Amino acid sequence: MRIAILTYGSRELGMGHFFTQLYLARELKMYGDVLFVINDDPIIIGKLLNEGFKFMCYSNSVISSPKILRKVSPDRIIIDIPFGSKELLRLIRNVIGGRSKIIILGDSSFNIPEKAEEFCDVIVDFNLSSAVFQNEKFYDPITKTLFLKGPKYIPIRDEFLFCARDLLGINNVRKITLIFGGSDPRNLTTRSLKLIDEFYNSNHIIWIDVIIGPKFTNVEELKRVSESINKPIKLTIHRDIPNVADFVCHADLVLTSPGMSMLEALAASTPTAAFIQNNIQRKVYSHWKIVYELEDMPRIISSIFSGEYLSFFAKYFENVVRKMEIGLGKYDVIRAVVE
Repeated sequence: MRIAILTYGSRELGMGHFFTQLYLARELKMYGDVLFVINDDPIIIGKLLNEGFKFMCYSNSVISSPKILRKVSPDRIIIDIPFGSKELLRLIRNVIGGRSKIIILGDSSFNIPEKAEEFCDVIVDFNLSSAVFQNEKFYDPITKTLFLKGPKYIPIRDEFLFCARDLLGINNVRKITLIFGGSDPRNLTTRSLKLIDEFYNSNHIIWIDVIIGPKFTNVEELKRVSESINKPIKLTIHRDIPNVADFVCHADLVLTSPGMSMLEALAASTPTAAFIQNNIQRKVYSHWKIVYELEDMPRIISSIFSGEYLSFFAKYFENVVRKMEIGLGKYDVIRAVVE
């Protein structure tokens, strides 16, 4: 079986789509040959070379990708890009015809176009922008499309799912992980660290692990801020590490942005506060009670050290997040691809 994955990553729009598909590709490679169709980005290319995945780059725009797909002639096409359009799906279907199974992943609020079922065999809609979180799986006999809808079908890595723990055991914040995605274009990493230094007034030591991605460009400013801290804070900076789960699963709190890092932390049952980086995140996640605007960051970090935030999060997690079953349907997605 030949599986083609059409995806994208950049500093401006983030690396979440690419990394989601990279993790999914690790699961899929046992079923056949996996080929990435990607934008020409040196970070992405380096990741794929390191993991031994084949790839082809589309020039200038993703609209040129159907030509590559026609040449490759895959049995399965997985689409996960931040700017999906009905026109692109039409082009891919016209080029491929009926010989390939097309699977699109994302959210109907921004990158799964309306009437995608006219061209896709499987639609995996995380439905994260819905006011009511609901998981459902159904088949449309008219369009012959399988729908997997809800947070349950987000392809979360197993290491996060397997480390979920009881929130009742977290009473104080002593270990914090900062992870604001692969690029962190607004440099929320440094901003949050400054605010932690400002609001933390205890004599007890806290440990902070700062995880920065491959496209993070504010390293020097981050180092200056970290060196200026004179409170009992033990700080370690990690760049582009493979074992993110070790730091997320054992933290008392994760500060992040809405997206895959936030969802992985929630799948691990780790208390989380997320801060918006761009308008896409605002459109999808603004109604989540643990997602905040940048101007809310001082208030939230202050409430973390007062103890108010952990209490609030525990109630929200039990009443809302746990019912989402984040990632527990990942293998339903894999079966939908390969069967």
